[in-house]
Amino acid sequence: MEDSRLHFRLNHDEFKLLGEGWSGVAYLAVKKTNADIPQSPTTEAPNLPATHPVVPTDPRVVKYYKADMGPDGTDLQKEIDILKTLCAGHSHPGIVSLLDFHIDGPVQWMTTPFMSGGTLYQFSQRYPEAITVPFVWHVAHSVASALLYVFFDITSRGPTEDTRAEPHYWPLCNTLSHGDLHSGNILLGPALPEHLFSNFPALLLSDFGDGDFWPHAEGAPPREYLLKQAQDLFFFGGVMLPDLAEIAQYTRGTQDPGLADWTHKLKSMEQNPDKHWLTSDSLRELLLDFHATAARQWEKDVQPMPDYVKDAIAVVPQLAASRRGVSRDL
Repeated sequence: MEDSRLHFRLNHDEFKLLGEGWSGVAYLAVKKTNADIPQSPTTEAPNLPATHPVVPTDPRVVKYYKADMGPDGTDLQKEIDILKTLCAGHSHPGIVSLLDFHIDGPVQWMTTPFMSGGTLYQFSQRYPEAITVPFVWHVAHSVASALLYVFFDITSRGPTEDTRAEPHYWPLCNTLSHGDLHSGNILLGPALPEHLFSNFPALLLSDFGDGDFWPHAEGAPPREYLLKQAQDLFFFGGVMLPDLAEIAQYTRGTQDPGLADWTHKLKSMEQNPDKHWLTSDSLRELLLDFHATAARQWEKDVQPMPDYVKDAIAVVPQLAASRRGVSRDL
């Protein structure tokens, strides 16, 4: 991994460790300007301080995979391929974008935009008072919209209108799964412009390293593959949403029977050992129905977040970096 970091820091400055999982690590970074890049390995621009302020106009997240993940970095390559697939020709506001990447033997890294609100898990721990029932429905609607795009290439153009996007440019697959869906892999940013009636944050699905895809040339996906998508729905609707609803009930004393019914329905998917009903069509209709229900519910009873919460998740950290390319954790 150190070779990857050295290569990345030829043209970027790292600032701080953002997170570490079992397979990789992520740092906050920005691109260097021309003045920041030494002309040779042994010289620096004259009369410049060792540490200089950086205006974070384009902060990004760099991700490296740990050395013990295999000699070919197959997980990083797979995540890059999936994000290229999802971003080819069309982008989705609920899925993190791939900015840049490099794969060359042991030197491997990828960058995505920095999201100022952190993860949904971090947000729920820092601001439990902001977790209301309408906010939980907002999470349900946002993640369901992203999964419709990931699973079926369906984009939402309105609260209840769903249309099929143009085919991706990626030639090998049109059906994907996420494989690691939890609140630590949902990123938060400032509210999207179209959310005129709400200051709820934008939510983006990230970390597709455990994802998978099914080649359309091989026909309909087999049952084993559909189980991966069903498991994504189980962890989304049967684990993550009930956890958030429990916070809302504890901090605000509110609950929603309709939300409880849906989480029970999605949770029962994993508890049904036969799953005779499981087909691509049944998964699509279930997710479309849930997406439409979530859109109606969270727009019906919006309770804006406190201004101090809204402002806090929009803050980009002040940065300072070394001209010698040494990472500084501030």
